[in-house]
Parts: sequence; C-alpha cells; structure tokens
Amino acid sequence: MAVQHLMAKKELYPNFSCDYFTTTDGVLKGLFWADERAKMNFYVFGDVVSFDATYRHNKYNLVFVLFTGIDNHNRNVTLGVALLDSETTESYTWLLNCFKKAFCYEPAVVVTDQDLAMKRAIEDVFPNARHRLCMWHIMDKLSRKVGSGLCNTTDFKTRLCDIVWTDSITPELFEKEWVSIMDDFQLNDHDWLKDIFRIRESWIPAYYHGETMSGLMRTSSRSESENHFFGKFCNPRCTLVEFLAHFKTALDHQRHEHRKNDHDCGYTAAETWSNYALEKQAIEIFTRTIFFMSNWKYNQLFTIALPCVTYPSMTF
Repeated sequence: MAVQHLMAKKELYPNFSCDYFTTTDGVLKGLFWADERAKMNFYVFGDVVSFDATYRHNKYNLVFVLFTGIDNHNRNVTLGVALLDSETTESYTWLLNCFKKAFCYEPAVVVTDQDLAMKRAIEDVFPNARHRLCMWHIMDKLSRKVGSGLCNTTDFKTRLCDIVWTDSITPELFEKEWVSIMDDFQLNDHDWLKDIFRIRESWIPAYYHGETMSGLMRTSSRSESENHFFGKFCNPRCTLVEFLAHFKTALDHQRHEHRKNDHDCGYTAAETWSNYALEKQAIEIFTRTIFFMSNWKYNQLFTIALPCVTYPSMTF
C-alpha cells in the first residue's frame, strides 16, 4: 500500500520522484522519494548535504535515511528521505543513484559520519562531491581514546579544540599547532590521533576555505536532530502506511516554519544596534536569524551570512 501510494503520486505529479527495489520474493529492500518542494529546497540550499541513517528501526526493521540541508534561516531542511533494509555499500549506492536521478546533479559537499559503506558509495556515485566527515563524531571519541584524565586535568583538550573548531586559521598553522600539542603531551605515537590527523583534510575546517559554503555544516548532527524531530511525530511500531502519514505531518510542520520565517523577514524589520548604514543594509539583505547570529557571535555583519533567498512567491 505504501509503495502503491507513492508510485501513484509519481504518476500524478511529474516532479515527484519515487524509486524502490525488492527481493525476488517481493520483500521491500529500499524505498526513496522526494517531492517538488524537496527538489526546490535542494536547488536553493543543496550545496552542502548531510547524509545520515538513524539507528531507530521501525516495525519492519528498515533504516530511516535522511538527506538534510540548511536553509537561509540556519534551520534544517529535508531534501530527500529513504527506507533501507541494510546499511551496506550496495544499499547506499542504490540510494545515492536514486538521489542523483531525482535531482539531476550531485551536491558540492556531503557530510557523513565515519561509516565506510557510506564512504564507498559516495566515492562511486558522487565522484565530484567533496566528502566531509562529521567533526562531532570524531571529537566525541577524544576522551575515550586518549583518556579522560588527560582531557580533564590538563589543557590538552582546550588547545586541541582551539585549532579544530575554527575556520579562521590556515592549514599550515593548524599542522604546526597540532605538532606542538602532540610534542607537549608526548602523543606522537598515539595510533588513533595519527589516524585522524592523516584524514585531516576531510574533517578540519581549516581546509574548507576553498569551498563555497562548506563551512556551514561541520557535523552530521544536523541529520540526527532531524531524526529526533521526525521521531516526535511517529514511533517504531508504525506500519509503513502510518509512517508516511506521520512523516507528511512532520514535513508540513517544518515547511510551515520556513514560510513563517520567510514572512517575518519579508514584512517585519529587525531592531538595529547602531545608526551605521552598513547595518541597515545588512538587515535588508540577510535573514533575521543570520543577522542576529553574526552580530552575537562575531560582532560583525558579513562573517557567516547567507543571502535572503525565498521562494518565487515571496519578496527577495
């Protein structure tokens, strides 16, 4: 019933994409779909995409997979969704091919955790995309790998975070500081630290400078928060038909919030802190969330700002 429902929408709406595959016995192995609004979101906000599979399985033991971007209000936006029976390279390869077929081109940057099956699939299907690893997943292992004593009783973790969680330093400075930290704490022979340093270009923001917008999403926790969001609308006991209904309700809620944010930016004015013409111009160009974020975090207007892009029916 779920597959028939989605395939009927594909026939009714030309811009609705849906693909699925089964075993020879007719057991569902994979299901992917994306509607017209998801495609519009991808064309506007799809430069950087987080690709993640939730660990919460449903009644049929299918993995819930989300493609997540960041909109011009710094909020999560769903670009595509799938259900898979396994987290293998073959399943992910099939899924990414469906994604590429639906959207016609690949994203510039894809952010995932350190899942090897995802890595192989991305290399195969998105050869031109830059694959970024989730910084949070790597740094979350720090205390377990090097010891909580070193992290809690010395400035080791603080010094490491200072060069990891920033995009304001050059790769050369990052490498110099890394070597200094390893020397100071006698960690030059630590296998795990050597491994993550070897793949530094795939997760350290200092190496992002040459990529447009790639600093926006540094972790796959965007997808994890999306999983949590959708989890509030459905539960693992749902049938697929019930899941589709709950998913639509959640997606409608997300899109309503985006339209509300667009409306607020288009028809209400943010409060300024000064009389500078530069600040007044920034309020007109940037969305309210990005404007406030840049003032609060950096005390300057154009550090992380996104253009105030809205849908055609709205005022730019």
